[in-house]
Amino acid sequence: SYKYSTTMVSIIDAYNTAFTMANNIHAVRGNLVLPTVSGANVTYSSSNPDVISTDGTVFRPVESDKTVYFTATLENGYENTHITY
Repeated sequence: SYKYSTTMVSIIDAYNTAFTMANNIHAVRGNLVLPTVSGANVTYSSSNPDVISTDGTVFRPVESDKTVYFTATLENGYENTHITY
């Protein structure tokens, strides 16, 4: 398995902390807060952009709750990783 540099580990930890403190990922009721993290570019993807768009906008379906996987890709110029919620 790949071993990240200490810089990337710090970036991953900082991002995870900021994202999970700003969002209740188990019961999304409003738009996601998408944090920035020093030293990395962050891009997003969604398994269902009709429910959660890549800018964090949430469109709650009327008929029922939906499971959506939201992925942040962190890149620091040398390494990248994907974090899926």
